Amino acid sequence: MLPTNPGNLHRDGLELPSVSRCYSFDDAINAEASVSDIRLPLIEDFLNRIGSDMVNESLDLDTAVTSMRLVCGPPGASRPLNIALMMFNDHPEMFFPYAWIDVVLMPDPTGDGMEERTFKGPVYLQIIEALRFIRNSVIAERIYKTSDRFESIRVFNYPFEAVREAVVNAVYHRDYRINEQITITVTPEHMEIKSFPGPDGENTDEDLKNLEMHSASYRNNRLGDYLKELGLAEGGNTGIPKMLRSLRNNGSDPPEFLTDPSRTYLRVIIPVHERFLVANPLIDHQCGNPKRRSREEIKERIVRILETRGCLPTREIMSMLGYKSTSRGAYEAIKELLSSGDVVYLYPDKPQDSRQRLCINPKKRQE
Repeated sequence: MLPTNPGNLHRDGLELPSVSRCYSFDDAINAEASVSDIRLPLIEDFLNRIGSDMVNESLDLDTAVTSMRLVCGPPGASRPLNIALMMFNDHPEMFFPYAWIDVVLMPDPTGDGMEERTFKGPVYLQIIEALRFIRNSVIAERIYKTSDRFESIRVFNYPFEAVREAVVNAVYHRDYRINEQITITVTPEHMEIKSFPGPDGENTDEDLKNLEMHSASYRNNRLGDYLKELGLAEGGNTGIPKMLRSLRNNGSDPPEFLTDPSRTYLRVIIPVHERFLVANPLIDHQCGNPKRRSREEIKERIVRILETRGCLPTREIMSMLGYKSTSRGAYEAIKELLSSGDVVYLYPDKPQDSRQRLCINPKKRQE
């Protein structure tokens, strides 16, 4: 039975199936697009990424869209499905307003130093490029020692696997009919991934509080299948357990899942690892002119920094002391701390190693 809703009529008069007749939104016909809006090079890129045998064949657009079920309708009057435009169009935002990802780096609550990047294009490339930017510009590592362990401990401000799961879930579960982009905001205290809408009615407020979100139905089944083929998603409600495990293994606090009473949005808050929390007293550019400090004061500050932040490279210590470049006074203070044994090299046999860090001597701490 054909729909009678005028909203399902194409501008050329072709009557189309309604979204309600489709398994999910991304499997619905898009009335505003034509087969020519599907880009064969993007299909070939996707097939290459998943190692499909189809890349070895001589593909034309009609063969590709038919074999991959990207269109629907009689010959000569086929229209793309939404999934085809999400995955294989250079500008899906032309069909789904605000279908992009914004990443905002906000080092200061006043907005000073704020950096914003927008990732558009095919949905799968948005994910890949946004995650690449976060990995290169946000993810950081700390190495430190404790008195009860011989081995050094390595932690990240945000474990990448947890971030990936949160971002992929946001893209997978968002409603592409809502004119709101996905926003990832990074502050000194946390990373927030905000998407629309919020969790469905299957998830109670208690579920959110207990970090037990789940869903038996998805609005973007086809998109999920493609993301699984790319190795970006797994399905089976495994995303959140993987995120929690990754944070736990990193020694990070658990995330928060927040929404409003109307469930219009979901905010996933991933806290920064405590070793990366900036304690203002240690950020020395807030503590007067560094050039006026005595040698003993510099040494005390270096010890406090290392006790709080763990093993650090010399250049990072200089930065936290407020020096734009290597300070002779600070350099001499480090030499004295090494000589007294209060501070040790992470790799004592390789003082010039590019991975070198300065650490508090755990033996001194026990004394």
